Amino acid sequence: MIIAERKDFKRYITINPHFEKVNDFLE
Repeated sequence: MIIAERKDFKRYITINPHFEKVNDFLE
């Protein structure tokens, strides 16, 4: 589930680079 969400996150980051910080936080 987390992996699937991460995939969605990567796609979201492409649209909103600002969200990259959130992705880093999840890692």
